[in-house]
Amino acid sequence: MFYSIFDTVPERSVGKTDNLYFVLDGGSLIHRVVWPKQETFDDVYTTYMSYIKRHYGDEVTVVFDGYTESSVVAALASSHPFIIEM
Repeated sequence: MFYSIFDTVPERSVGKTDNLYFVLDGGSLIHRVVWPKQETFDDVYTTYMSYIKRHYGDEVTVVFDGYTESSVVAALASSHPFIIEM
């Protein structure tokens, strides 16, 4: 799989997030969630949204950029989530 070429970066607590807004690569993030077999779309959506809320809170935008796997930009963009200080 394309994402297996990247090293895993351990998740770290960022502390107080009152002035942070997270922009996450949805394509990369989808590989972090455990997906039970034979789930409905609603179940998958609920699991995905619960994971995002639990790990990143409410100030989040998830972007599915649509780059092809051979894109250099895709390789750079999907290597880690971006944290933007507001």
